[in-house]
Amino acid sequence: MGTRELLLLLERLDEMPAERRAAALRTLNKSLDEHSHLILASRTGEYRNAVRQTDVLSGAAAVTRSSR
Repeated sequence: MGTRELLLLLERLDEMPAERRAAALRTLNKSLDEHSHLILASRTGEYRNAVRQTDVLSGAAAVTRSSR
């Protein structure tokens, strides 16, 4: 990231009401461009369920936390 860039952090997607998660992902996909930087934090299962209803975040990489 260069100067004057912003990194967005959206935490707790999984705590959003289940019926709103897919719409949130669709809105993010429409709103963000190739210059946007976003970290989305969510429990894996809840994210997978939302993705089944819409699509993954465009240009996003998945990072998972290993169990202890």
